[in-house]
Amino acid sequence: MKQIVKIISLCVVLCGLIILSSCQREDSIDANQDRIYTYYELNYDANDDVTTAKAIFRLGGSSSSKLKLSEGSSVTFNGQELSYNGFYAYYQNELPGIVETGTFVFTDLDGNSFTNEVSFIEIEFPADMPDIEKGTIYDIDWIGNPVAENEVVTFTIDGPADSDNYTVTASQIGAQTIQLTAAKTNSFTTGASILGLERKYETENINAPSVGGEIITKYIAPKVGMNVQEETVQ
Repeated sequence: MKQIVKIISLCVVLCGLIILSSCQREDSIDANQDRIYTYYELNYDANDDVTTAKAIFRLGGSSSSKLKLSEGSSVTFNGQELSYNGFYAYYQNELPGIVETGTFVFTDLDGNSFTNEVSFIEIEFPADMPDIEKGTIYDIDWIGNPVAENEVVTFTIDGPADSDNYTVTASQIGAQTIQLTAAKTNSFTTGASILGLERKYETENINAPSVGGEIITKYIAPKVGMNVQEETVQ
């Protein structure tokens, strides 16, 4: 019993160290301004009808210590300063509705400004999604452009059983369909399920200090309900 308690205590300590490490931050005044790695993320979730603009700054690279911008430096989205979250060490604003196009502007302590315009590429389920028959091939089409360079489309299904959580992606350029195999649909539990769809774009082609950065956009489509049913006997 004592050994179990020791193991649990060790796990708690390790988890705490991981959290502290992930939230480690420094002030940008102590950094070489040309070594500030910039990360921007713009998300729209149609289920909440909320757009989220987020920025993270790091010292030297994508996995380095997070930075808090010192006075005289700033980051804005569409002209509004992003609010700083001290616990997670990122900047974020939530905006009602969809902001289809927006502009991030980062100004460093040397007076240099870096401007990046971002926009969403929408994706939706068709209005007439058919039910899934167990043991049959099921094609998921979507309304919107085919997969383009630097994009991934992700499909999820959340069924009535705990094991009915399934995710599949399409990343091949030009793809317009995601397919579930007969073996996979046969493993689903009959009953009501929730389908999710997301389009993600990611690029390192960014206007930033010389160390570089990254931009990600995510468009989360409205979820739809459907049923998993037994295969129809011919």
